[in-house]
Amino acid sequence: MELDAEEVVMFGSPRSGTPLMQSDRRIGIELPLRMLVWQEGGEVLVGYRDPRELSKNYDVASHKTTLEHMATLLGQLADEVASHA
Repeated sequence: MELDAEEVVMFGSPRSGTPLMQSDRRIGIELPLRMLVWQEGGEVLVGYRDPRELSKNYDVASHKTTLEHMATLLGQLADEVASHA
C-alpha cells in the first residue's frame, strides 16, 4: 500500500503535561501533543486536535489556562508551517 509522505511532530513539556495527568491520568494517551504535516496537491497541510477539547473527555477543566496556552502554541506553529510552505 502506498501513502504520500507525512510527518508527525510531537512536543510536550513536563511542566504543562504533568499537572494535567495528575488531575486525570487517562489524558496521558493524548500527550505529548502531536501535529500531522502532509502535502496534498502542492499544498502543505497541518492537522492537530485542539487541546481545549480534551476537557470534554478528561477531568482537566481546572487547567483551562494551560489548555488555552497549548492551543495557542499549536495554532501559531500551524500558521508558521503554512506561511513557509
